[in-house]
Amino acid sequence: MSESKGTDSPVRVRVRLFGALRKYSSEPEIAFDVPRNTRVAALREHLTEILKRTHPAFDGALITASVLADESRILREDEEVGTSADEASLALLPPVCGGSQ
Repeated sequence: MSESKGTDSPVRVRVRLFGALRKYSSEPEIAFDVPRNTRVAALREHLTEILKRTHPAFDGALITASVLADESRILREDEEVGTSADEASLALLPPVCGGSQ
């Protein structure tokens, strides 16, 4: 097992896309580097920017309504990613049903 790099090293984040989010990417996942201990809320902003680059009309509302999850649970907005590993594998799960506004 490899050792984690220093606290200044970036973390490779892989985010799998599901549902309606898939139409905004030619691949089933998006991978990018972020600083270690980046919060989930900042990851959302980064994902929105990435998808806007390939789809300028994308407004980010679907990412705002979605949740980020790791292998076992939904992550809170204030949680940090990559605290002890050099890679994080997440899923961006959009809402599956409508709802009232």
